[in-house]
Amino acid sequence: MSDPLPERIPLDAIRQARTRIKDSALRTPLVRLPYDGPREIWLKLETLQPVGSFKIRGARNAIGGIEADVLKKGIYTASAGNMALAV
Repeated sequence: MSDPLPERIPLDAIRQARTRIKDSALRTPLVRLPYDGPREIWLKLETLQPVGSFKIRGARNAIGGIEADVLKKGIYTASAGNMALAV
């Protein structure tokens, strides 16, 4: 039986990712949805990113972790959507 708890991401890895993406991804705002209901709904406006999607964060972090000599060979993506735009 597999471990029911997901693998934890070390805080240091999160900090490294934040450093890698800081010049590429915007710090997008949280905006409260004007909705009269039993709960507050907040939206994270990732559509304000340069590519219109949160995918820029993962793409930039992954690319930022590639060594320069390997990166010179190029980057490929199988995506035709938001990830391709981010790459």
